[in-house]
Amino acid sequence: MQTLERVYTLSNIILLPAWLLLIFAPNWRWTDRVVHRIWIPLLYCLAVTLIVFIKPQSPEGASIASLRGFMLLLSDPMTVLMVWIQLVIWDLFIGAWMARDARRYGIHWGWMVVPMIVIYIFGPPGLVLYLGLRWGMRREVGLDERPATSSQPAFLAIPTPISSSSPTLRISVQAT
Repeated sequence: MQTLERVYTLSNIILLPAWLLLIFAPNWRWTDRVVHRIWIPLLYCLAVTLIVFIKPQSPEGASIASLRGFMLLLSDPMTVLMVWIQLVIWDLFIGAWMARDARRYGIHWGWMVVPMIVIYIFGPPGLVLYLGLRWGMRREVGLDERPATSSQPAFLAIPTPISSSSPTLRISVQAT
């Protein structure tokens, strides 16, 4: 159990610098190099994969097919750790997308501090807060990564493109 506690603590400590960069220096080139690359998500995905292979068998009846079965799954500390790691990396993934999206739409980083802190602490409500903020400022609700088309008031604009010198993971969601 002590090893699991260390992995849990480490999983939080490793992400803290990334979150601080997203909140306080979203347009800095090192934020792009550290947060918007594949290395942190890859590390966390490998950790979850390792847990899947070393985890003992789940209790009888444990599954994701029902709430009761899922609660049984969560009675195992390794499964809880695995789910936690998935949650924290997902929140960082969404926070990184929000930072890139805000930059694309010219939303000043000062407006992003509260949504970033909320997503760091509570997860999905931070995304809802950001999408509401973006709707209020740009009347835009799409989740794709196309360039912004609306005019940007000078007091909100930060024309700092993401560096294209190294590969960046891009997500595009299109309605069918």
